[in-house]
Amino acid sequence: MAAILGSDGPKWVAGACQHCEEKFRDEQAKTVEAEKKEERRSRVLALHNRAALPKEMAFIKFTDLKIRAGAEEAFTELANLNAEDRCWVCITGDNSVGKSRLLAATSNRQIGLLNPTLYLNESLFFKGVRESWDGDGEQKLMSIFKLPDIVLWDEFSFFNYLERSWIYERVYAILEQLAEMDKKVVFATNIMNVRKQKEDDPLSLEGRCGKRIWARLQRRQTKYIKMINEPYY
Repeated sequence: MAAILGSDGPKWVAGACQHCEEKFRDEQAKTVEAEKKEERRSRVLALHNRAALPKEMAFIKFTDLKIRAGAEEAFTELANLNAEDRCWVCITGDNSVGKSRLLAATSNRQIGLLNPTLYLNESLFFKGVRESWDGDGEQKLMSIFKLPDIVLWDEFSFFNYLERSWIYERVYAILEQLAEMDKKVVFATNIMNVRKQKEDDPLSLEGRCGKRIWARLQRRQTKYIKMINEPYY
């Protein structure tokens, strides 16, 4: 009801109430926001349940980590990871320097911030991929990467892609989709040298990735950070 002023005084007639309309719009906005938050929460939980985090890393936090000299840059980069910054990051380092623990802490922190995050371990992930790729397996597999805003790819280049063409094609397809959907990706690899030291150099990341995968990493302006701290045993 709205009041209008007539010659014989104010009269109440059916009409729009400005305050009622504002209240209705506010309630609608709150409902939409609540639905968005619940949808993100559902995505977060689905990805958390799918994650391949080892049990001992399932709840690890940055405050649980003791950072040694030589690991500060990687720690700072991931502890302050901004999901809105879509540049890719690649953490390199020898075995047992703490790369996986950093990714685990990153996963748990981002999940706590309700940022849909997927952790995958390459050596485990591709065990079941070859068999599932036939039929509608490819579509199901690729759909996994539509859910997260952030992908944490552990043991990147665990396989020498050039020696396994079926893995090469699948890794390339996944990276292309992640780039097309503008996902934030953080890799961790124990390949210490990033660039090739010679034309055929399987000990470098560039040499193991091959031209197409390497070009994709370059087009995303991937930031490389080397962990040079003493290993944890």
